[in-house]
Amino acid sequence: MWWLKLTDEVFPRLSIVRSLGPDDWAYAGPFGTRRSAEDAAAALYDAVPLRQCLTRLSPTRPTSACALADMGRCAAPCTGAVTVEDYAVTVADAVRVLVGDSRPAVAVVRERLHTLSEDERYEEAAALRDRLGALVRATSRSQRATPVREASEIIAARRTPRGGWDSVCVRHGRLAASSNSPVGADPMPYVAALRACAEVVAPPTGPGTSALPEETELVLRWLEAEGTRLVDIEGEWTCPVGGAAAAHKELAPALGWAS
Repeated sequence: MWWLKLTDEVFPRLSIVRSLGPDDWAYAGPFGTRRSAEDAAAALYDAVPLRQCLTRLSPTRPTSACALADMGRCAAPCTGAVTVEDYAVTVADAVRVLVGDSRPAVAVVRERLHTLSEDERYEEAAALRDRLGALVRATSRSQRATPVREASEIIAARRTPRGGWDSVCVRHGRLAASSNSPVGADPMPYVAALRACAEVVAPPTGPGTSALPEETELVLRWLEAEGTRLVDIEGEWTCPVGGAAAAHKELAPALGWAS
């Protein structure tokens, strides 16, 4: 399992890692393979001119620029011509893609897709489409999972085909308990019992610390399924307006992406 994150440096860059720590502040994932994480990173570079070098840069020791700067693909803080404050604007754009509104970045990449298609550079367009898909799917997963992981408790229920209720208690992204109330019975005493016997789950100190990402994804699919009703929540269950989930829903049919 892999993650794409911004490093904690004076001039941050993207890094692909196997795990995240509690201080990692902007990330996407998880990815099933390193290749898909690399594709997502490439898509973000297509939209935002973050530096791609691995050197730890200093604002007081400038160096020469690489070819990416000449191509307009890098803000080139290495040269000293870009201040920490100026580069922070570029970093803020990247953060918005990872944890907030991805629409501006998606618009930039879509424009490049259109240009490549008009120029009949179809192989390049297909590669760019796949990179964008990797980025949008990963940011959608992390943006959807974060509020559920941070909620101390979510109680939800869904009516069974026979008329009873299946209920779940989710704590910090982990299924802490489940129950079923029979047809005709008042479901609320069952919900109270569900809460009382649910597993105690500690708050997360990093992605995947309270529940495996795969478990949280399965929980999310159940919660988001048609007919599921939110009974109670301690926390907030929201996704950013214009976030990656909205972008994926909009782009998937047009670009032929899988879910």
